[in-house]
Amino acid sequence: MFGSKEDVIFPKHDALLGRVEARLAGAVTHETRYVAVAEAARLVLLHYLQEGRWRGLGIG
Repeated sequence: MFGSKEDVIFPKHDALLGRVEARLAGAVTHETRYVAVAEAARLVLLHYLQEGRWRGLGIG
């Protein structure tokens, strides 16, 4: 059976969202919030870069 459109476009999205939420939840001061947002964005970008590598190999 095929998954939803979202499953195809955003594979493993729930796990990534959990990692981003955990990183943002750890920010308690004004300064650490900026760092947390930058690190959360980095997590997302690295995730999509890694996904692109697999797709370039014909996997996934």
